[in-house]
Amino acid sequence: MVQICDRSSTVTHRPQPSLSVIVNSNSDLRFRQFEVRFIQRLALTDLQVIRIPDAVSMSEGYNRGAQMADGEWLIFCHDDIGILDSNTGICLEYAMRRSDLFGPCGTRRLVSGNWYDGGRPYTAGSVVAPDPARKGAYRLELFGKSKRSLTTGIQALDGLFIACRRRVFDSIRGFDDTRLHGFHTYDIDFTFRAYLAGFRCAVANALVLLHDSNVSEFSEEKLNAWRRDQEGFEQRVRA
Repeated sequence: MVQICDRSSTVTHRPQPSLSVIVNSNSDLRFRQFEVRFIQRLALTDLQVIRIPDAVSMSEGYNRGAQMADGEWLIFCHDDIGILDSNTGICLEYAMRRSDLFGPCGTRRLVSGNWYDGGRPYTAGSVVAPDPARKGAYRLELFGKSKRSLTTGIQALDGLFIACRRRVFDSIRGFDDTRLHGFHTYDIDFTFRAYLAGFRCAVANALVLLHDSNVSEFSEEKLNAWRRDQEGFEQRVRA
């Protein structure tokens, strides 16, 4: 059974789902698209979906959503992603049995506040994203190629999709909404802290998602905020 709720929902006597999907989405149109492209194609039972429509930051929204969540596993994801493979549910179940934290792309060597700066052979996974050279077209961005279902020893994951056990979230006290007030670096900070805490972090290589986001279209203001958050993360880690 799929349950959709938001911050104002008051649901009693609901069954205990094993999986909770938490998404920050302030657009009804984007959320409806997310339901069609991701939730309906996920093909998992006992799924709880929590929408935070008024998050003041990614960290704040995710933490608030986690407080509402019942699942043993929590998925934190963007509202502009989609499932491309009918076997995605099987892929998720496999990764859940063999890791504590996983996503579609990340790195085994975090060298900065940007996970893919680690470069090959340390980066892993892939994503389908808009092609900046061809309007309306998409391309496969391959960060690492592997015959294995999971790449283990991951130090940081991309934030388009992060799945973790509830005990991981509780152990590292969730996302840092005290120091991270924007919409960047929350993913690197969260997953790197999980790695440092000794949890098994992995990239699910068969989990190839559509991410309808193009960095080349970011405003200068957004890019500057991203750079500031990366620098802040690097300073905290060095200290």
